[in-house]
Amino acid sequence: MPLREALCGLLLRSPAHGYELYSSLRGELGAVWDTRQSQLYLVIGRMERDGLVASRTVAQRRLPPRQVLELTEYGRQVAGTWLAAPGVREEAVLQLAVARVAVPDRFADLAALMADDRAAELSQLRALLRAATPPFQKESIGFEIARCQAEIRWLGSLLDRAGELIAEPLAMVRAGPSGSGKTTLLKLIASLDRPTTVHGRCLARWSVRPDRPNVSVAAACAASPDRSIHTDG
Repeated sequence: MPLREALCGLLLRSPAHGYELYSSLRGELGAVWDTRQSQLYLVIGRMERDGLVASRTVAQRRLPPRQVLELTEYGRQVAGTWLAAPGVREEAVLQLAVARVAVPDRFADLAALMADDRAAELSQLRALLRAATPPFQKESIGFEIARCQAEIRWLGSLLDRAGELIAEPLAMVRAGPSGSGKTTLLKLIASLDRPTTVHGRCLARWSVRPDRPNVSVAAACAASPDRSIHTDG
């Protein structure tokens, strides 16, 4: 998980202390985000040594002083680069979660770029499927096609609800005593189910920049359940 880049991205919004960054990610991603708080602080220490962030001490009434982190110019460059284009597919959820709260004006564009990438990948997989040979090549490629189609449907649902999503306030998990309901809250967050079907819709309308090609019609076709992955070419 690119924790360094995610923390830089969150700090684009405003300076913050370590626990605020931890609770922001935990609140946004819920129980599926399992990075320990101690690991996050180790990453913050490396970020400061590498010149990505600078810290300053802020006094608090009745509490110990806090170390507040602020991005350097180098840190801003790292965050901007990471949020400008899709990374590896395993980073997609984290990238979009950070974009939603830190740079909401880029959220829809980033999701559309991801859909473009998945559509291009799907086209390549279908070409491989046509050339596949027994005994198990079609099944292995079919698995990748099904995963790609599911991701396109999921990205489509995000783009349909982009305005609603970026309008939601930042979810933060606050510290609290045992029995105060933190675990229950996380379980509820993790169990939320959202519709992911966008049958019959063309993803082209989700491209928000006129200077780049629209998401191809192939992306919309990818989400359609009537396309068989076992078509012989």
